[in-house]
Amino acid sequence: MVREATEPYRYLTAEEYFAWSDGSDTRYELVEGLLYAQAATSKAHGALVLELGGWLRAAARAAGCRTYTGVGVQVSHSTVYIPDIVVACGPDDDTASSITNPTVIAEVLSPTTERIDRVEKLAAYRRLDSLLAYLIVHQDARRIERHWRDEPDSPWHSLIYTGGSVPLPLDGVELALDALYAGIVPASAE
Repeated sequence: MVREATEPYRYLTAEEYFAWSDGSDTRYELVEGLLYAQAATSKAHGALVLELGGWLRAAARAAGCRTYTGVGVQVSHSTVYIPDIVVACGPDDDTASSITNPTVIAEVLSPTTERIDRVEKLAAYRRLDSLLAYLIVHQDARRIERHWRDEPDSPWHSLIYTGGSVPLPLDGVELALDALYAGIVPASAE
């Protein structure tokens, strides 16, 4: 899918983006200074975000971390993404409008955003110093792509899980795919 920027074409900085509002409930991401409206999601997408969010929230709390949804992650001076779920384990970054120190980011794939999540966002998120894991969760199949590193300065690794558990950097916590996908109707079957 080719993204189409929201009219009018005016380049914004992240600071301007956080101060800007169009007066609607529409969510926007800022990519290289341009605003992109976010489309509504499928039921499977929403169910997976809730299931994963609840599980990550409990795991994050036990590890002394915080969990967010619908909050921007600033990846450059002109790009702010809004991941489905963010876990931050470092000190609170004192900004009310964005997360600057994510530890884990999770995106549930949609057919229209798959390339963006798997290529564009993956490359941008891997440049964040604090990030230790990026999860790409599929809604049409029981499948999670885990991109991780053991320490902030260590190399990145990738592995695809279709069963078992996915390890996360939250004090040895693992996400069981059976539990996450229990009762989820794939988006292709909706």
